[in-house]
Amino acid sequence: MLVVAGAGSGKTRVITERILHLITERGVAPANILAVTFTNKAAQEMQRRLEASLGYRPAVTVGTFHATGARILRTEARYAAGRADRNFVIFDAADSEAAIKKITEKWALPAEQFYYKRLAAAVEAAKRELITAAQYSRDDGYRAAVADVYAAYQEILRENNAYDFGDLLMETVLLFRREAEVLSRWRERFRHVLVDEFQDTNLAQYELTKLLGEKYRQVCVVGDPDQSIYRWRGADVANFKRFAEDFPEAGLYTLERNYRSHQGVLDAANALIKFNAQSHYAKALWSDRPAENKPAAFGCYDERHEALRVAYAVEEARANYGLDYRECAILYRVNAQSRLFEEVLAGAGIPFQIVGGTRFYERREVKDALAYLRLVHNAADGAAFARVVNVPPRGVGATSLKIIDENRRGRTAFEAAAAEDVLARLPARAAAGLRRFTTLIKELAAEAEARPPSEILAAAVEKSGYLTWLAEQEDVKGEARAENVRELISAAAEFEEEYPEASLAEFLESVALVSDVDNYDADADRVCLMTLHTAKGLEFGAVFIVGLEESLLPHANAMADAAEIEEERRLCYVGLTRAKDLLYLSYAETRNVAGVPQPHEPSRFLGEIGERYVAVAKPLEADEVIEYKPWGRQGRYPDI
Repeated sequence: MLVVAGAGSGKTRVITERILHLITERGVAPANILAVTFTNKAAQEMQRRLEASLGYRPAVTVGTFHATGARILRTEARYAAGRADRNFVIFDAADSEAAIKKITEKWALPAEQFYYKRLAAAVEAAKRELITAAQYSRDDGYRAAVADVYAAYQEILRENNAYDFGDLLMETVLLFRREAEVLSRWRERFRHVLVDEFQDTNLAQYELTKLLGEKYRQVCVVGDPDQSIYRWRGADVANFKRFAEDFPEAGLYTLERNYRSHQGVLDAANALIKFNAQSHYAKALWSDRPAENKPAAFGCYDERHEALRVAYAVEEARANYGLDYRECAILYRVNAQSRLFEEVLAGAGIPFQIVGGTRFYERREVKDALAYLRLVHNAADGAAFARVVNVPPRGVGATSLKIIDENRRGRTAFEAAAAEDVLARLPARAAAGLRRFTTLIKELAAEAEARPPSEILAAAVEKSGYLTWLAEQEDVKGEARAENVRELISAAAEFEEEYPEASLAEFLESVALVSDVDNYDADADRVCLMTLHTAKGLEFGAVFIVGLEESLLPHANAMADAAEIEEERRLCYVGLTRAKDLLYLSYAETRNVAGVPQPHEPSRFLGEIGERYVAVAKPLEADEVIEYKPWGRQGRYPDI
């Protein structure tokens, strides 16, 4: 079945209730059900709902596409055609870019930062489209360069016993196409396939769904074409059409009742999305809650004035509507817009959290600690070896690393660093440091199966001296960084509580697949600052969509492409439908671009919604000056 479920209509509940129906009414074995979500948080919430309803934790496989691919590849590692064994590690985006940067340096390709990032993005896009390095088109000089780098990068992954995110999907699909026996085995395992957030699937994800579901044809996909906002990373709204063609017997169901917002918010959202000509499934969201107010739109002199007005409105929402800070969200098109809101909120004493900025698992010290754990799990992981071989300092500098690399002779970097013939060529301090380092990793690896991940991690950062070294840094942030490492150990312990039988590989996999929204703390009483992309799937009492200006929302990069404009409109639609009670839309008449004030036009999306569904604030009066009491200072802006 194809369920076209509007915003706030209960997409995840549809999946959950169907699983419960299959188990309790149809007698389907839980182990024969696969439910695919797009975030770990959504998967955990679905598991909790199932457990609460059934009174026990069913053996339903619930997880993201990438986690599902990783599980299949580990189980079927013997069919990997020389790619990796079951102890493979997962390269994150930073690992992939570092590997490709190393290739560009070795080949003396253009050194500017965006060139190797562009190559990395091209390789990632190819994998989403199921194009291997051998298949990559070489019809011009740039594409030939991508093809060569792609092939060299895949060799680096093979040497490191690693897959990247794209491989977790592409290699699974290729495995199924190559090995009929393997595909048959997983089709028998997953006789019922359910996919949430179907509008976010790319070609590789759709092909995986199709391959698993073709035999028994018990496939249920739930999504909203009007919330397809990840075209830039491969999401293809055309998958709805593909599904209808590949499963013509599928029932079509449209869910239009919204359980989140009042009708005033929905009227504005419906008015906007009607301008998208490419939507194949027309629907109009409605709610039992009558329109309580119209969304408020206001213009501001510049971006600082906008931040001040929004901060004032946050306090107004708390005072007049009884909302907590946690129920307020400021949504913007690009991360750079957060700076002024951070400054103004901090100055006003308003607590806030940024979702999707520098994530916990992207912090240097956390990645260092995880690199130790990755090496324990897989000593062939050259990226992890390079990251921590001299952290804390062991006297292993660039010269020593060059000697190791020149004397590998078919060995991994770790094996060469532990070999006496290589150590004999190194300075005494470097050789001694490497002996301690490699011995520690080998000892922990020998204990990894018998001890939980949190204990292995704690032993690694303590016995290596890393935790002590962090705390002793003269930098005032040293102790804070050490505290982040301790928090990582706590995260591992929590993972073990949730999954008592989980292995080190499974913990590393869960960390590698964490998304921005997985770090959102819904219990913290703080205003949330995040991009519109990150906000998808969340809801708030009061939503502030800021920067509604031509060239910002819609973004300048979308202006020349009708399909891109439609994607920007869907993005705005997603923002509108996050609001339960209050919705504010703001724009600045002037905005600094690279330090230069430039005039900005209000977004076309404001005009498309129209004054019928939006309450426009009074015109600004340039000579009005007030005192902003929350900040205790004079402001040179009109009354906010």
